[in-house]
Amino acid sequence: MAKITAPVKGFTGTVVGVTFADGQGDTKDEAKISYFRRHGYKVAERAASGPTDAEKKAASDKAAADKKAEADKAAAEADKK
Repeated sequence: MAKITAPVKGFTGTVVGVTFADGQGDTKDEAKISYFRRHGYKVAERAASGPTDAEKKAASDKAAADKKAEADKAAAEADKK
């Protein structure tokens, strides 16, 4: 995982599929990391210490959706009885 810092301070947007907020973004994609290095972005390698905040949120959202689907299925089964 690499932390990418945009050359334009405070930049918010997307570059080559990486979302930046307030000048910061991150990616695991080596091709994208190479692109950023070639184009003057600061790249700081991070140790793979665990999931990013975005990955944690995605996992949490999926768990909530799975739990809701399970509850909906149980309610539908109860309505059949």
